[in-house]
Amino acid sequence: MARPFLNETLAGTAVVLVLAGLAAAAPSLPEPLGTFAWGSAHRAAALPAVVLPALLFLVHAVAVPRMPRPVSTDVRCSALLLGGALLLTTSALANASRFVPMLFALGQTLVAVALFLALRGILRALPGRKESVVSVAEPLTKGDDASLKQVRFGMVALTAGLVLQAVLAITAATIQLEWLSGPGPQLAATHLLLVGGGLPLLYGLSHIIVPRLSGVPAIAAGAIKGELHSTLLGVLLLVFGFLFGIKGLLIAGGLSTFFGAFVFMGVLGANIMKNKSKTQRVTPGFAYIPWVFSGVLWIVVGVLLGLFLNIVPDIFADRLPALRSIHAHLLLFGGLLQLALGFAARTLVAEPIPFSRHRWSFHALNVALGLHAWGALSGSSPILAGSAALALLGLAAWFFPLRRPSALVSP
Repeated sequence: MARPFLNETLAGTAVVLVLAGLAAAAPSLPEPLGTFAWGSAHRAAALPAVVLPALLFLVHAVAVPRMPRPVSTDVRCSALLLGGALLLTTSALANASRFVPMLFALGQTLVAVALFLALRGILRALPGRKESVVSVAEPLTKGDDASLKQVRFGMVALTAGLVLQAVLAITAATIQLEWLSGPGPQLAATHLLLVGGGLPLLYGLSHIIVPRLSGVPAIAAGAIKGELHSTLLGVLLLVFGFLFGIKGLLIAGGLSTFFGAFVFMGVLGANIMKNKSKTQRVTPGFAYIPWVFSGVLWIVVGVLLGLFLNIVPDIFADRLPALRSIHAHLLLFGGLLQLALGFAARTLVAEPIPFSRHRWSFHALNVALGLHAWGALSGSSPILAGSAALALLGLAAWFFPLRRPSALVSP
């Protein structure tokens, strides 16, 4: 079940939330703690310590659960991600040191190497482009071919985005070209990684696991392909738009990405709700549904906010940093993390856990997301610190029903 990646996701989420709380409380911290760049460390640690381990856990647990690989392979990739996270966090905290560019470049390189190793093993385990895993005898495999194409493309784009980030970091530390060190290439690499890699992975993995949990075949395999094509077009437009500063391409890319997210929401919702009575939906086996609906909703809202940021008038210019922070947290904390927690709570346990035992965690994490948006827009440090503390409590509440080893399936 790729347990090292899940362990790193949970531990990394806790660390990132603590860093967020320290960033919000920095003005009231004693010296020298108040001078550290806790906010930059929070952002630097999020990708290698939370986002990437969560995606790799889902890929191994859902798309290639029977992949013959030694446990040391997962441990090695997880260790590289952890090392990269430590270097990136250290470089962010020590922002006044002349060694920061080299530490940052080395951290980005370790993360890129970890994803390259993971990509090599996953592509070997997935069926070839012309191979089919759809079986007439097993209707639940109806959408697997299209879903695995999304997984394959997502892993390639994810690795490409990380490699591009590493190249930009190494270039900034050595050659220091003005254009490459600007925001355009950095935003292009980030969107290639998250939009081109993260979204197709979430889409494909969701379309594999939800039919098996709901007992209903994928509603439309053609729509799953449409999600991939729309997201592919969107990420290409976004990358070129950020590279060359063309707002029209950014708006078109945002619209194409939103179309793919909207189709994803419709297909997944129809898949869950088809032929399911209200009585069935409250049984322990369907405890993942609130997490899935919440995660999908935040993905759609996050994509819409990203589109809004590219057409926002100048009167909102002073709010752009806060809106960008909300945009990132909606997609990553609201979308990715809640989907991962919902699927993990259903696939890791020996017997389904009723949603009532995760209700407080679900509400705490969503309220924390709302508090973060409020605190970011109002510039209130106490509200931001409170949102981080509430999210940390919500994560602990999610883990509490799984604390006993007997409740978990064997790795």
